[in-house]
Amino acid sequence: MLIKYLGSIIFTIIIGIAFASPNIKTSKHPKICLVLSGGGARGFAHLGVLRALEEQHIKPDCIVGTSAGALIGGLYATGMPIDEIQNRIKAMNFNKIIYDKPNRKEKTQYLRDLEYDSNNMIDISLTKDGKVELPESIMSSIRLDEALRTLFAKYPFTMDFDQLPIKFRAVSTDLGTGEKVILSNGKLAQVSRASMAIPAVFSAVKIDGKLLSDGMLSSNLPIEVAKEMGADYIIAVNVSTGVLPEDKIKDMVNVSEQILNFLVQENVDRNLKLLKKQDIYILVDAKDVKNLEFDRIDETVQYGYETIQNNSKIKNLISNIARLTGRGDMRLSEKNMYSQPMPIIKDIQIKTNNNFYIETLSNVMTTKKGDTFTIASINKDIKNILDTNRVKSVTYDVIQEDDGFNLIYNVEFKNTSNNSFQLGIEIASDSIVNQNMTFYLSHLNPWINRWGGQWRNYITVGRSSVFISEFDQPIPDMPDWFIRPQIALGYEKNYAYLDGQSDVASEYRISRQYAKLDIGKKIGNIGEWSFGASFKRNDLNGNLSNPSLPIPSDTNNYFTLNANIIFDQLNDIYIPTDGYFLNLYTNISPHKKEDIQYAQSGILGIYAAQIDNQSLAFRLEASGYHSNESIYLSPFKLGGYHHLSGYEYNQFIGNYLLFGSATYRYMTPFSLLGKPLMLGISAEAGDVWDRFKDIKYNNIKYAGSIFGAIQTPIGPAQLGFGMNEEGQSNIYFFLGKTFDKKP
Repeated sequence: MLIKYLGSIIFTIIIGIAFASPNIKTSKHPKICLVLSGGGARGFAHLGVLRALEEQHIKPDCIVGTSAGALIGGLYATGMPIDEIQNRIKAMNFNKIIYDKPNRKEKTQYLRDLEYDSNNMIDISLTKDGKVELPESIMSSIRLDEALRTLFAKYPFTMDFDQLPIKFRAVSTDLGTGEKVILSNGKLAQVSRASMAIPAVFSAVKIDGKLLSDGMLSSNLPIEVAKEMGADYIIAVNVSTGVLPEDKIKDMVNVSEQILNFLVQENVDRNLKLLKKQDIYILVDAKDVKNLEFDRIDETVQYGYETIQNNSKIKNLISNIARLTGRGDMRLSEKNMYSQPMPIIKDIQIKTNNNFYIETLSNVMTTKKGDTFTIASINKDIKNILDTNRVKSVTYDVIQEDDGFNLIYNVEFKNTSNNSFQLGIEIASDSIVNQNMTFYLSHLNPWINRWGGQWRNYITVGRSSVFISEFDQPIPDMPDWFIRPQIALGYEKNYAYLDGQSDVASEYRISRQYAKLDIGKKIGNIGEWSFGASFKRNDLNGNLSNPSLPIPSDTNNYFTLNANIIFDQLNDIYIPTDGYFLNLYTNISPHKKEDIQYAQSGILGIYAAQIDNQSLAFRLEASGYHSNESIYLSPFKLGGYHHLSGYEYNQFIGNYLLFGSATYRYMTPFSLLGKPLMLGISAEAGDVWDRFKDIKYNNIKYAGSIFGAIQTPIGPAQLGFGMNEEGQSNIYFFLGKTFDKKP
């Protein structure tokens, strides 16, 4: 009897524990987990799938995403509504982020000036042991990093992703081992970036000492991760293209893509075997949307939505999951968006492997102690630090201590010596037989001293050959001020023309040398002003072979006092479609020679405005050169493409110049790597005069052109046809810039 009584008690206890235990499947809340694959621009289809799932009352308990799936899944996990996600991503303009260079208007003027003295087609850096270091990726990741930080601006701090309204995991790949890396905490922007770092296209991301790349390499449809999170029901959404059919493999790009597809498909197939009968697999039909067609977001979202709406079998399976989990008859409540208050920054620190440069990095930062933390200020600081030219990557942390929050920037320097080189080429042709090729080599040493001194050298070889060596030194404790010494040597081969003739009548050469010292101040990121002194010498090697146009040799040398102010907010110096440029300068000798006081002054202004796919640009140039030497020593010339089109290159020379033009550009739907083909027309007018008293406006020359232009991987290319009022015409081809800030 006692044994029977004790047995009853034990049985009752066991039954009670069984029904009370949270680990018994019959009593716990069934967990739904979404698995979102990678697929580039096709990943936008996930938004359409999420919208269709919401309409059927599916509210997931967890989300696992790879690459594009990590981006969409991470945003959705914060509680952000689908429409807001779609609008925010559209506002990012992925094509611009991927293909555009960093915004030129946001650079300092000194960095913008580099474009006028060089043409950086290829960047070469030397490692500390003297080896050539190639770029890690084809595309710059700076704009993508900034865009992701802005997209996740409300969630800027390190966090546990289990604390989000929907638990979240992102999948990346360890480049050191090839293994899958599951990211369950961190900064959402950084984690999304690590999951979508396409190898060789975008640079890898270092997190916790691991170099991480796109998760598609190890697990493009990470069903196994959802299993590990305890999912009872899995809805796996695959937007990738799969393996290409044989008739789609037509070139080396397709072959490379196919090799990657095989690797991705293998890990997708492996994961699909883990699905159970109650799970759902959705293969999205995104039609002909390609992985990099980011401008088709609305269309791609709709494809994802229709994949479910047009498939009754999938809709029934989804409805069944909603019913079995007790949600079929419920109305989805608005998800509470996760948010964190923005703290006041008590202290700012810079952590780097080279403390020698911390003072320079501190000088370029805009965030100050006592400021409220904002992603906008973080983006600006990171951009300024990267602009110092030797920094490889910058991340930030916000650490809470007893007395407040510390902002910490983690700066990783490039593993290079102090020397980097850029190579470039320009091709200019103003007729079938008259072609000119120019080669550029520039050298940069950006860290001469702890105060951020930079040494730059430029060599240009062509019809005009130039060597420039310049040192730029910010003044300690006054980083907006600079001292800038410079020396230059130049050699020009020029042609001379008789009045009213377009055939070359003579040829002459000029050598120029100067040394100068400027002191100046930045005007924010808009421009700068400076004043200083210089010594200039110009030697004309004449030519007396043509009696109709004798050019005697001559020379001049002057000590001058100089002043210069420049405002430069053009979006592009090669093909400007938006912004403005204004340069005013004067060089005056304090001493007279033969009762003539040397002076050279000028103004060059450009204004461009763009509305949608159309742009209108205006240019005005007025310059004067007061001296008693040969007219052929003047630096002011007219003639050539967009500088009196139809006439020969530099056909007119004079001591005084006046020129104006208006240029219309239309951005066509045709593009190359995200850059549109432009078609345009220009109207131009101007002239030159030997003496100021000779200036008359009734003999102004008129010209115009029609042209096409496009940015290419090796520089901007332009092809145009120009004609002048005299009926002369030329066909022009340019690869490179057609505009200089001053003579």
